[in-house]
Amino acid sequence: MGGTRRRGSAGRGPERGRHATRIRGVRRGGPRVRSSLNSLTRGNRKNVWSRLVMFGGLGLLFWAGIFMIFYRVLLYFHSVQDFGDILAMKFVSMIILTFFMLLLFSNIINCLSHLYLSQDLPLLHSLPVSANDIFFSRWIISAFDSSWMILAFSLPVFLSYGIIFHTGIFYYAIFTTVMIFMCLIAAAPVSYTHLTLPTTHPV
Repeated sequence: MGGTRRRGSAGRGPERGRHATRIRGVRRGGPRVRSSLNSLTRGNRKNVWSRLVMFGGLGLLFWAGIFMIFYRVLLYFHSVQDFGDILAMKFVSMIILTFFMLLLFSNIINCLSHLYLSQDLPLLHSLPVSANDIFFSRWIISAFDSSWMILAFSLPVFLSYGIIFHTGIFYYAIFTTVMIFMCLIAAAPVSYTHLTLPTTHPV
């Protein structure tokens, strides 16, 4: 009997370890990472890399166009005496406000999709994972999906500003920190609203 119990507990040990690993993967967004890696398998590698090259080239062209437009505009503002710096500051402030509004709108759509409309939600809620862990994982994925494009295409705007006004390296560090926190600030109230509205205003 003792040997049977020891063998049974020893057999359950690796299963518990694998089960705990799966739960930690769900908490950290592991399924999303694994699905991205599976798209780079040998069978799909040719199609994936062709799409990456095509869309990456289009993105670089668009990125370069944004940089040239904002570089010329800010260069003109910088050439204006007395009011040029004020115009450039107001222009960048308006761009930041526009980015924040785009982040809010994008988070509204992505949070609704990830929290309520995703097809794998029944599977996730059937696992022995707390609702807080599921929400935190979904919130991270939603914030990333809503923010990565705005972060990528805000870089040429602030890069042109830094080149024209000869800013130091601290400007780019502050810009990166501010943009990351702005993305998180835009994602937090939207996700909280999506959670509280169904309880306070049920359909």
